[in-house]
Amino acid sequence: MSNDQTGTEEHDEEQAPVAGLTDDPCFDAVNMLNYYLDQELTETLRLTITRHIESCHGCLKTYEFHTELRTVVRRRSVTRVPAELRERIARELGQ
Repeated sequence: MSNDQTGTEEHDEEQAPVAGLTDDPCFDAVNMLNYYLDQELTETLRLTITRHIESCHGCLKTYEFHTELRTVVRRRSVTRVPAELRERIARELGQ
């Protein structure tokens, strides 16, 4: 893990979040946001982060940005298969 200029830590995808919390609830909320959005936190941590996000305008804005970003990426990641290819696959499967 390395600290970037904002003071948040970068996590390897396979690394679980640290079980304990710091004395900075904004840091904790932002630091664990991807785990929160992926529903990978314990129920206790999830409730703690939820309560903080609901009461902190800055963290709420960060949460909203990340949820919107995920939506945009998901929409743009849809691969459209050309009609010719679909027809060719259907013909091949039909034989």
